[in-house]
Formats: sequence, structure tokens, C-alpha cells
Amino acid sequence: MPDSCPIWDLKDLYHGVDDTKLASDVAACRKSAASLNQEWQGRLDAASGDELAAVIGRYEALLERLGKV
Repeated sequence: MPDSCPIWDLKDLYHGVDDTKLASDVAACRKSAASLNQEWQGRLDAASGDELAAVIGRYEALLERLGKV
């Protein structure tokens, strides 16, 4: 690895690949994605502005958590 590449220390998030918090976060992301899919697939075109804003908020929260994983 070149010296110019950053070295990431992610120990604040997880202690390793065996960390139970990592497995818990992955499971929560899967559950959240499945719930969002079940509730909204094929229905977004009928969503009100408030509903669409709520869906986007849930999706962003899911992506943020998934990005951490």
C-alpha cells in the first residue's frame, strides 16, 4: 500500500468482524429494508408529500446505518 493512502481506524464502530454489534446492525438493516420494501413497493406514486418525505427519511436512515456496516 502506498504511503499516501489513508489508514482507517474503525474500532470506534466495531471491534472486528466477529463483533456482535456488527451482526446486530446487519440484521437491523435487513429488517428495515424488508419492511420498507413491503410497505411501499409499487405504491410510491400514490404517496402524499408527507408520506414521501417520511419514506425518504427512513431510506436515508437505513443507508446511513448500512454505510457504517
